[in-house]
Amino acid sequence: MKTVLLTMIIAVGAVQATVEDTLAGMERAWCAALVKKDAAALESILADDFTGVGSGGTTSTKAAQLSDVKAGGVRSCVHDNIKVRLYGDTAVLTGHTVLTGTGFNNRQVLWTDTFVKRNGRWQCVASHSTLAAGPK
Repeated sequence: MKTVLLTMIIAVGAVQATVEDTLAGMERAWCAALVKKDAAALESILADDFTGVGSGGTTSTKAAQLSDVKAGGVRSCVHDNIKVRLYGDTAVLTGHTVLTGTGFNNRQVLWTDTFVKRNGRWQCVASHSTLAAGPK
């Protein structure tokens, strides 16, 4: 009985790690889509009812995000410190990103993204970013 329970705990832990890896990978794919101007990749990541709040305080929809990625402007996008917290079919991801592109150089943002699993598929439903504070 103890062996069965231990096996179940290990299996659940492995599934959770896989989900966390999948979600972190989706964040990295989002970053890559910005650089590659790959709207199709971003379309699969964002839910149809997506709402975003950018570091400049503006709100956006999925359609606006897709339009922005097609227009380009991001030359480099590097994520670090991605953390994933799972709550059933909802996940909250936080992280830090450094962006370089047209009109900005080494813009550092902190972000929180909320993903929901619908119909067996994870998608981002909400995103919020803010400029990271400079060194004190």
